[in-house]
Amino acid sequence: MSSLFSSATLFLIGAPFLVSVIGLSGLQSSPQKMRRLSLAAAGLAFLSALVLAVGVVHQGTVDQIWGIIGNPSSFHFSVGVYVDRLSLLSVLLITSIGFVVQKYSVRYLDGDQRQGRFFTWLSFVLFSVTLFVISRNLLALTLSWFLVSSGVHRLLLHFPERESAQKAAWRKFVISRIGDTALVAALVLTYTVFGTFEFRDIFEIVRTHGAWDPISVLGWSLNPAALVGSLYVIGAMTKSAQFPFHIWLPDTMETPTPVSALMHAGIINAGGFLIVRLSPIVSHASFALHVLFAVGAVTAFFGGLIYLVQTDIKRSLAFSTIGQMGYMMMQCGLGAFSAAVLHVVMHGFYKANAFLSAAGNIDHSPFIPKTGGESKKLPPLSKFPAALISMALLVGSVVLMKVDLAQKPGGFFLAIFLWVASTQFIGTALSVKGSFKSISSLSMLTFLGMCVYWTALDGIGAFLAPVLDPEGLEPMVTELSPVLVTIVGFIFVIAYLLVEVARSQPDQKWARKWYVLCLNHFYIEQIWQKMVSKVLGRSRLMPSFETMAIQKKYRNQQLKSQDKEEILCLPKTLKRQEER
Repeated sequence: MSSLFSSATLFLIGAPFLVSVIGLSGLQSSPQKMRRLSLAAAGLAFLSALVLAVGVVHQGTVDQIWGIIGNPSSFHFSVGVYVDRLSLLSVLLITSIGFVVQKYSVRYLDGDQRQGRFFTWLSFVLFSVTLFVISRNLLALTLSWFLVSSGVHRLLLHFPERESAQKAAWRKFVISRIGDTALVAALVLTYTVFGTFEFRDIFEIVRTHGAWDPISVLGWSLNPAALVGSLYVIGAMTKSAQFPFHIWLPDTMETPTPVSALMHAGIINAGGFLIVRLSPIVSHASFALHVLFAVGAVTAFFGGLIYLVQTDIKRSLAFSTIGQMGYMMMQCGLGAFSAAVLHVVMHGFYKANAFLSAAGNIDHSPFIPKTGGESKKLPPLSKFPAALISMALLVGSVVLMKVDLAQKPGGFFLAIFLWVASTQFIGTALSVKGSFKSISSLSMLTFLGMCVYWTALDGIGAFLAPVLDPEGLEPMVTELSPVLVTIVGFIFVIAYLLVEVARSQPDQKWARKWYVLCLNHFYIEQIWQKMVSKVLGRSRLMPSFETMAIQKKYRNQQLKSQDKEEILCLPKTLKRQEER
């Protein structure tokens, strides 16, 4: 059986890598062959992931060392793979979405002259992301981090003639370099502090080591383990589009839609995986986790507000992702690592499906304005009955499932978000004035969903228990003030109520001002533009999406007017030629 699992790990990363090498060697000029090879490699990788799932569940972690580079008595690192239960969940997410995306891309890019190049880099990204989650040490993880950024950059430039694609790639490049700097600094400091790159050795040192001797950095005495964890937190914030590093994600919608779906298979949520994988180290950086909780809260609030005013369906999904990644980082900041993993898996599948089915949902989009009358204004407290129903259902699910919110990391905060989500769900049904039977059925369905969520949360916590060793982690929930968590939770509730009031009374002056702020993304992009311009000395870096859309519309109008003038002048030109 061990030979079978060894072969599975080789096929898992070898098949997509081999296809990308073949494509870069020249076969990308043959799109028919490239897409067949790419699809076959993605299918083989998914089957290999299923085989590894059997091995991990029944025999434990698959830890393979293919070789050691360097002197074992001094500087050295291993070459191999490390597939535990955390890696397994990520691999299944990546390979399943990757295979669907590859299959979808066959029809989506049919006839595109660059489809051979597209499938080459798509396979390369699939290989890089898979290597990232099964890396055996920090050196391989950092290398695969760079490879993912490089592959995504090539996919963003699938339409290099588009100015918006160039700007999107440039934004991603700038933000990625900030994260890369933090990650490289953390890598060097990790080896300095622990003397190894291997995950198992580092985690064992963290668990058995006593108090750390502080080191002096720029005159500050810092805990070395806490400093390492803080640098990894910064890197995770850039990769998972946390405020204010979020500006790169919305503009990546310029790439073909399959790439937008693939982004949710280990790319945009790579920051969350990094935090959970290094949770024994990050747990020593309590201040960094507090900051991560605060930044995640701001990101969730920011992404949710801007999502409400978007008229482009793909960009609305992008800002929804920003908000969801903020929520995931809040869970990491609270120490609810198993809840964060559950969120990553559920959101990855849901949002990938949302992108791939976006075109079919345009006709039913709520963003399409209705014609033939004024929009119906709902009273400000129209969601109050839904809030009461949701609260009753939430309390009932907690009592029935015997959930101890006080003992569960981030339990009260998870309950608040579950209540807000169900209020929105039930409130939408109440607004259309459905029958009592339909409302009752919907309420029962919501209650069942809550029970399933609590069950899944306990299940994934038990599944990941061998990886997230509670004895090796500090109780972050007790360190983070419960009062602060409660205040942040109430801020979200109040913000939700204000949004509902603004949507019911859009003609109010204060509502219009907030609408303008959200429409301009609170001018964060302009601030970034000025900062980067001062550093690089260029004035037209990173223009906003709206500015480019206006410029494009203006250029199209000019071209149409020129074509019209040429058509009008054509009869006169022909008449002159006949007279000659």
